[in-house]
Amino acid sequence: MSAVNTRVYLENKKRQAQAATVRCQKCLQFGHWTYECQNQRKYLSRRSRTSELNKMDDFLYISQYARPYDLYGSPLLTVIAVALRIRIAALQAATAALLVRVAIAALAAVAVAVAVAVAAVAAVAVVAVAAVAAPAVLIAVAHRMIHIDGGKRYDTTDMAMLIDRCILILGNHFWCGRV
Repeated sequence: MSAVNTRVYLENKKRQAQAATVRCQKCLQFGHWTYECQNQRKYLSRRSRTSELNKMDDFLYISQYARPYDLYGSPLLTVIAVALRIRIAALQAATAALLVRVAIAALAAVAVAVAVAVAAVAAVAVVAVAAVAAPAVLIAVAHRMIHIDGGKRYDTTDMAMLIDRCILILGNHFWCGRV
């Protein structure tokens, strides 16, 4: 094997090893650097290259949620199934965050009730009733909103706004002594 053939062989081996990571920015093909590109007719404008790269990002994002059996169906059904799976994952995350928020709201209601009990010694009975009733009311309202009725899912933004409203109303009742 001559020196030239050895060099060509080593360069080809190097390109094969780098094929997974090297991507030409002109033709968007793998296996060679941009300055080595011979595909002048396939040159894409900057906007086209950006859109192609974005399509690849979208494909990689969707492929995280794809299942092996999705690949046997039509592409449209695959996209619909993956979109539903992404939406369900987002709803589950939002529901978990809402449950944490409800727990914090219940603790805040108890803290407000304790502060009122310390400040208003004369109205101990009224404050005690408020301290027991407020978390129960908040938990009951949140449980009713989170409850899935006939397959209907409630919007998490509406639930959060309702909980904030409950806290505001109960807080006003605490400070005004109207429980």
